Amino acid sequence: MERSSALLSIFKDMFRKVIIILFCFLTPSIFFAQKVRILGFGSSFMEDAFYRVPELLKADTAKVELAFLYKAGCSLAEHIDLMRSQEPIYTYYKYNNEIGKWAKRDSTNSRFALLEHEWDIIVLQQSASESGLYSSVKNTLAPLIDSIYHYQPTVQLAWHMTWAFAHNSTHPAFNDYYNISQQLMYYQILSVGYKICRDEFVDDFRYLIPSGPVIQALRESYLECDNDFCRDGYHIDLNLGRYAIACATYESVLADVLNHDIRQVNVTLDKDTTHKVSDFAFIREIVYDICHNTDSLIWNYIKDDRVYNRRYYDLLGVPLPDLPKQRIVAEQEFYQSGRTTSHLIYKKE
Repeated sequence: MERSSALLSIFKDMFRKVIIILFCFLTPSIFFAQKVRILGFGSSFMEDAFYRVPELLKADTAKVELAFLYKAGCSLAEHIDLMRSQEPIYTYYKYNNEIGKWAKRDSTNSRFALLEHEWDIIVLQQSASESGLYSSVKNTLAPLIDSIYHYQPTVQLAWHMTWAFAHNSTHPAFNDYYNISQQLMYYQILSVGYKICRDEFVDDFRYLIPSGPVIQALRESYLECDNDFCRDGYHIDLNLGRYAIACATYESVLADVLNHDIRQVNVTLDKDTTHKVSDFAFIREIVYDICHNTDSLIWNYIKDDRVYNRRYYDLLGVPLPDLPKQRIVAEQEFYQSGRTTSHLIYKKE
């Protein structure tokens, strides 16, 4: 009898240990983290993406640590130069959960921010002016990623897909690079984001924050916002615009970790008396839909001739005017569930 009890006790102890080991292996490491730490590298467009996120967190604020390095108009090439020189030229913004405010530290270098914590996610973006120019990304993104991995070898990367300028923007780049066409700029931003996250850098980027598609969808919705959701022709509107982008950031990188999606975050802007509660719910629905269907959204735009101009070809081989001379073809993958996904392949003529 005693022997049977002893064997049973040993068996229970072994079973408990096996369960613990399996739990450790099968549960994502981020689950055990005291906080999810997210760092952004960017310009004022990164500030727009991060600034209102804490308002959406409510009781989850203590579970998330947000910070970003800010330099006005900073491009990927400039980030690389500053990474090499470690010139203290950034402003470092960090959300203080205890007092509920953003705190800033002037004259900071990137090494300080990168070594402050073991970051879980680092968000990158191209400067607003060059956000639709893949030529400005392809030779600069790889060395920047390598430099980040040097300091944070296990970090996961996110790409912030920014928005096209207002249709009446007077920003010089709008004329120089995009022929004063919001649709052209928007398409090129989509193309850059797709090539980064679904093609050439697919092994590096786990997350895509589709701020541009969200803003474009709102521009085409019933909602009204001064100056095409921009406060000066290119920076986003501080109210609805920033709210929508914060929602996109939340849904893209935090929803799975916090175990509820943006549709369940019933937060509005307290000082906004112009819009109804249903307007904010509509924005959250738009954000959810776009974040979970970004590939389809881009695919639909590729089929839409209005977005293009000369020298591109659609999937049927019809010439599309005024874009770099490339041919777009599609490769489809089929899954056992019957779902299909399509990848763009860019081929020179």
